[in-house]
Amino acid sequence: MPEKIHYKLRDLMKNVGIMVSLGINNNSPMHSHDCLQICYVVDGHADQQLGDKLVKISKGDYFVVDIGEGHMYSNVSQNFPQLCVRFLPSLMWTGFSDDLKADELTMALCADDKEKSGVESIVGKVFHDKNGVILRRVRNIRKEWEKRLPGWRRIAAGELAAILMTMARTVEPFRSHKSSTSFVNSITRYVEDHYYEPIQLDQLCKMCNYTMSYVSRVFRETTGKSFSEYLMYVRVEKACAMLSSTNKSVGKIAKAVGYSNTSFFFRLFKNCTGMTPREWRSLHKNDNESENNKT
Repeated sequence: MPEKIHYKLRDLMKNVGIMVSLGINNNSPMHSHDCLQICYVVDGHADQQLGDKLVKISKGDYFVVDIGEGHMYSNVSQNFPQLCVRFLPSLMWTGFSDDLKADELTMALCADDKEKSGVESIVGKVFHDKNGVILRRVRNIRKEWEKRLPGWRRIAAGELAAILMTMARTVEPFRSHKSSTSFVNSITRYVEDHYYEPIQLDQLCKMCNYTMSYVSRVFRETTGKSFSEYLMYVRVEKACAMLSSTNKSVGKIAKAVGYSNTSFFFRLFKNCTGMTPREWRSLHKNDNESENNKT
């Protein structure tokens, strides 16, 4: 890992507690800060080294960088603006130490809520702004910081607290069993309606504003299948229905359920049903015709 540069910004921020900047297209070296930072990707994509994790980030993603945590960008797209809000915990509340880490600050912000006393770490996770609310909050912080009208720090602190709590609410301890079941149901309904499209789990995680590891685990616990197994099951089930009720070619049915490679579809179908698509059609179409003749 490359040598880390440590930037000391606390003295520059001691009077206001916050700095906001717009970064453009930078393959930055590994570095850290002596303050907290929230980064929002306005456009483009890059690889982000965050601590010991390498993650892909793209438009609408946002994350917190902890005090002293090494981070850098690489493989940056041509257009890659990011809004960065660097701040001291004392901005949120004068009694807060500026050495508070992100998780400690989040716990302190929700300390009056007994149901949310155990906050899972928000550090090292990338969140996705599915409806633009976080971007509006970050832009409002930037506007307040630039104009500095009376009360601007209180408004900026309120927006920052809202962003941190939005992050905290998406990690596991804030989710009840009911909400977990609800988001799994949303994913299965989406698969039922869009099975013929190229569906990727990471896209659904961003839509739901949940982390991939959490979704994968809870989805398997709830359905008994991994997401890829469930998607395959739905597609094969739809293909079976088409084979027994239509005269479409196997190639067309494969494409209709989301598989462009007919040979791959043949192998997959046989692995799932024990029959080739033609064997399934021959057996079940005859069954359907027999049932129709009886009626």
